[in-house]
Amino acid sequence: MKYIFRGMDVNTSEWIYGSLIDAGNGGQLFILPTPTCTSRPTCQQLMTTEMKQVDAETVGQWTGLKDSKNIQIFKGDIVDSWADIADEDYIRVVEQSEEEPCLQFNPLTGYTLCAGNESRLRVIGNIHENKKLSGVK
Repeated sequence: MKYIFRGMDVNTSEWIYGSLIDAGNGGQLFILPTPTCTSRPTCQQLMTTEMKQVDAETVGQWTGLKDSKNIQIFKGDIVDSWADIADEDYIRVVEQSEEEPCLQFNPLTGYTLCAGNESRLRVIGNIHENKKLSGVK
């Protein structure tokens, strides 16, 4: 699995995707979009020009799964899951499981999802841009 992170740029509020860098100076986090490096100087130059500071509260890691529309599912995404018991829609917030390569959901329902069942999910937003949808205050 690739380790991909996303976070909101502190200056533009745009989503940045790539490698997470912890500057170690008071909680500042940066994301370096996945570079195409051909030499060490090129990589160093890219780090200084392309690295973006992101809001630490918005950082989420890719779970390794994609939804029914082939959209990457990140921690903090809001998903609509159908094909559940009683064929009802359920809105849930994605939380990464620490013990296994599966998704857990908030509110915790005892329901987990592992690779192979992601066709039941559709990403409909995230907790940072859609607070009303998720119930987060």
